[in-house]
Amino acid sequence: MQTTLLRLVTLATLLVPAAAQDWVIPAGTTVSYDTSATVRPLRFASVIIEADARLVVRGDNPLSIICAELVVDGVLDVSGDASSGVLTLNTTNQPEPGAAGGPGGGAGGTGSANTSAQTPMGLPGLTFEGLGSGGDGGESAFALGAANARRAAGGGGGRLAADVLLHPNPLDPSNLGLVATGGFSGNMQGLGALSQSQAAQGGAAGAAFFSDGDATNDFWGRRATLFGVQQGEAPRPTGGRGGGAGGDASRSGIYPSPTFLVGGDEKGAGGGGGGGLLLVNARRISIGAGGQILANGGDGGGGENTLFFDRIGGGSGAGSGGWIILQAVEFDLSRAGADALQALGGRGGRGAQNVYDVEGAGGNGGPGVIQLHTPTGTLSGTHLPSGASLDDLCAPDAYVLLPALR
Repeated sequence: MQTTLLRLVTLATLLVPAAAQDWVIPAGTTVSYDTSATVRPLRFASVIIEADARLVVRGDNPLSIICAELVVDGVLDVSGDASSGVLTLNTTNQPEPGAAGGPGGGAGGTGSANTSAQTPMGLPGLTFEGLGSGGDGGESAFALGAANARRAAGGGGGRLAADVLLHPNPLDPSNLGLVATGGFSGNMQGLGALSQSQAAQGGAAGAAFFSDGDATNDFWGRRATLFGVQQGEAPRPTGGRGGGAGGDASRSGIYPSPTFLVGGDEKGAGGGGGGGLLLVNARRISIGAGGQILANGGDGGGGENTLFFDRIGGGSGAGSGGWIILQAVEFDLSRAGADALQALGGRGGRGAQNVYDVEGAGGNGGPGVIQLHTPTGTLSGTHLPSGASLDDLCAPDAYVLLPALR
């Protein structure tokens, strides 16, 4: 697949056509678009992502599009980036940045943030507003003796919407992407840098955006019901939350150590980025057989090793899913496949011996929100595949709401 990388400074002449024209992502190409300098909705006659094409969007601002028609036969991706994990050795003085969020999504927390002193805890993941209410960072650990004894704690997963439990065990594979989980504690032989107790504590999953306790109104806008119109709790839509960074591992009998060594501590990983915020206002939206719209959270990463894959530094939390808002007079989803619309959380970073969901691992990210706005607030005018429901096409399930975008 051919890849085209165009920065915003070239978009006016090379990537984004005039408002009366079509924006076409040709088959077999990947185009990257940066929203950082885009403060108003993009306007087109049509936006067409052809089969086997990919439009990857990142940047500080949400992606907002106004067009007559959106055709997605390829992939429209506003997901957060995955953490690469710690790829270096003996660089305690070099922070491990969190992965970028999708457009308008929060970045992952920074690991080993201090450059001239030990870092007692990974930093929390961020939100669209830049505030630290994503997943909490994992606590750093210290111990003498074998490397495993000082294994640090993992960061917590980012959370946006409420968990969707498909299995009582939050870590069951069926819950991946739908349940935000905390990071795992460090080794019991070590002590926490802040708590000074066994073992270093994993970061908590982030706080939910929705907080009134009513699960029926976890959306932005208005919904038609048998009893009238229900107002959503959200005052505004927002991007997903980043995962927390993992803690550092210190070979010391006390904390902080009397001497800061540039290569003294194994570093925790930076967190995964939160999914982005996508808003599309169109007359018609169609998704083809291979089409997908993705606002997933980025995966967490593994902490620093002492030998290959032992992961002594804490793994990081994954980002939460983002927010997809699609408004149209007509939705043609008749050829769309399962989970064509996704706003799922990422998977937490690996822990001990490079394994998921174990000592020192990061937490999973929680789900985001998917909304379809139709003229009547019902599925009238929405074409679905034969024998399929809207829920079959969306992960998590979508809200069907009254028009809200102008």
